[in-house]
Amino acid sequence: AEEIAAVITDAGFGTNTTVVAHSFGGYQAVRAANLYSERFAKLILVDSGIRHPDDPPPEHAMMMMGVRSKVYPDKAGAIQRFRLQPPQSCDNEYILRHIAQNSVMPVEGGGWSWKYDDDLPSAIQETERNPEDYRGIGVPLGLIYGNDSELFSQRTLAYMRELVPQEFPAVGLEGAQHHVFLDQPLAFIDALRDMVKTLG
Repeated sequence: AEEIAAVITDAGFGTNTTVVAHSFGGYQAVRAANLYSERFAKLILVDSGIRHPDDPPPEHAMMMMGVRSKVYPDKAGAIQRFRLQPPQSCDNEYILRHIAQNSVMPVEGGGWSWKYDDDLPSAIQETERNPEDYRGIGVPLGLIYGNDSELFSQRTLAYMRELVPQEFPAVGLEGAQHHVFLDQPLAFIDALRDMVKTLG
């Protein structure tokens, strides 16, 4: 959350900043909006929310905490191993390949690895979503989610409406799973532009 605020400041965005945040990044943005509300003009969450306390956790863990980056002998082999997390199909294979090609790097001593911060598991703190953070959202809020998402349900949306102290627009995209912008990139762009206008 502190780093989000620091990036806003370093980029010179001032107080008229729209933050768009996906998945786990959405919760960090919620925290940042609580702590640094003066930096936010609006917050748009993408397939990111808080489960109802009675809902079971998702089958697939979103973050593989404690997993170190693997080194592959060549770039092609690393790219071949690229997977979405949580696992899902994606019809737009060319987007996945583009991401994979730009997500690997040569490593000292030979081989290729992912552009992954190995210190993340030990550095990141307070990862559990806290209902009080959602109750504390005071900036204009919008939500875009995948209608077929494994990680965002209608009960999640209803619970968020109970917690957040304001009415907020929420748009579900047909044919989209958790990685909304990979499944329906053009529909996502349209929804995001409309959301920015709706929030003023």
